[in-house]
Amino acid sequence: MTTLARITHSRSRARGVHSGSLVRRTHSGSLARRTHSGSRARGVRSRWIARSRWIARSRWIAVAALVAAAWLTGVTVAADVPYLTGRVVDDAEILSPATRAKVDQVLAAHEEKTGDQVAVLTTRSLGGESVEQYAQEVFAAWKLGQKGKDNGILVIVAPAEHRMRVE
Repeated sequence: MTTLARITHSRSRARGVHSGSLVRRTHSGSLARRTHSGSRARGVRSRWIARSRWIARSRWIAVAALVAAAWLTGVTVAADVPYLTGRVVDDAEILSPATRAKVDQVLAAHEEKTGDQVAVLTTRSLGGESVEQYAQEVFAAWKLGQKGKDNGILVIVAPAEHRMRVE
């Protein structure tokens, strides 16, 4: 009659049988290791896989909780639309005052000559949005151009993110 037992005794480990292995007792009373397809390495690997799955699930739960909390509190991650203070709005502070004045002068002359309204916006960050989406939001907020003529142009430059858009 054979019985299965888990090895916990230190003498058994000295004989090469690992602690926690399934063994059977033979008729003579000696221990024989049970042979099966799962080895000790496979057990370690399966524990590692189970642990990594648990960590991945925990991360997804944490991200979902943060998104739900942000949605419930009304927190927005997108960049705010700056106020229209002139033809050139340099929020990124990349233009010198002389350059800003020169560009403003050229845009004013262009508007007098053609009637097209052109505005330039430099921004530090797009706030995680695409430059296209941000440009549409700014264009809608600033209401460039004359009603019914579709003659407004917006130039957005985001130097930190290497993005530019003409809307």
